[in-house]
Amino acid sequence: MTARRLAVVIATLLVGLSAGFFFTYEASVTLALDEVSDIAYVEAVQAINETVRNPAFGLVFFGSIPAIAIALALNWSSISSRPRALLVAALLLYLAGLMITGVGNVPLNEDLADYVELTPAIAAEARSDFEDDWNRLNLLRALAIGMSFAALAGASMLMSELADEQHERRSISETA
Repeated sequence: MTARRLAVVIATLLVGLSAGFFFTYEASVTLALDEVSDIAYVEAVQAINETVRNPAFGLVFFGSIPAIAIALALNWSSISSRPRALLVAALLLYLAGLMITGVGNVPLNEDLADYVELTPAIAAEARSDFEDDWNRLNLLRALAIGMSFAALAGASMLMSELADEQHERRSISETA
């Protein structure tokens, strides 16, 4: 496997892990949190926000951007316009997901962290100020990062098809 190909595989793996994380959150955690009391909701989300900032998450979430950029740079001149466009789209979509996080989700998380003394009324207010906006932003982020993964997978498939065709042509010319 060439360095160019390996770069695409690593980028696809990292973005796939990130997309899976946000999909899983959207498809299960958000639904489960919808079923709990306001106090349980605020405490659970605060705990999630405190623990999600860890090296494994950081490597996957923030490492995806340089991984896509490296894959794009290494392959820029050696691939056709279709996989190149998909790699550019993957980078832009991932950056959109990161921007949604930084501009939307993180400030909401920080506001929610300010609620320390929780009574039922305070927890209800905190949840009301947080939940709908955060869930909407999380859905957008999950979609952006999921589409980034799909673009990387599409680029990878097109690049594999091109490599197979080139290999086939070499085999035919060697036997002729």
